[in-house]
Amino acid sequence: RHKIIVVRYNDCDDSFKSINIGRMVAEFVRSKQGEERIPFQTKDYITKILNENIVADDVLKQYICLKNIGILFEKELGLDPTSIITNFSRNTVVILPWSGEIRNKTLFLNTAESNYSIKFEQTNAIII
Repeated sequence: RHKIIVVRYNDCDDSFKSINIGRMVAEFVRSKQGEERIPFQTKDYITKILNENIVADDVLKQYICLKNIGILFEKELGLDPTSIITNFSRNTVVILPWSGEIRNKTLFLNTAESNYSIKFEQTNAIII
């Protein structure tokens, strides 16, 4: 089963060790400017940083807390944020501090009118 916990952004300040995936991916993409196959390289890089930043925890066993995931929606990168998160959450708890709008199990990057959303309807995601 998927292990996804969505918390209000301000409720997660120091509760969990987190990674700023947006900053990390932006720096990676910037370093690859002019190269070919950046989307493929970026997907591999994301998998690598997710695996390298798992935190051991007595209660959750292992988790990763991902902040600033907006870059995952960049069309030029051709990524699928929903599948990245749900696939990784099969073995590791994924905590998402979220500042955008939430309706049912759909997370909107900003508001419900946004074209960018993550749908967790087919998962057992917990929205806190």
